[in-house]
Amino acid sequence: MFFRRNTWHHAFNPGRLATRVVEFFAPPPSHGTASDYARRQTPPEGVRYRDSRYDGRWPMAREEWQAARRLWVLDDSS
Repeated sequence: MFFRRNTWHHAFNPGRLATRVVEFFAPPPSHGTASDYARRQTPPEGVRYRDSRYDGRWPMAREEWQAARRLWVLDDSS
């Protein structure tokens, strides 16, 4: 997944194969800025795995979804 700053995120692997995670963090945690920043953020109210805004409108609303999304799946073809 790719996401920009100020995007709450978490993930899981629903498959049986191993998943490799590569994380790039800037500025790096060694600068001590990440923990302070994280403490100032309001935690999310809940976790959703489905976006009901597009119920009954998919795939017609695909362009709307692409313009609004904040997470991008990356794979070998990206």
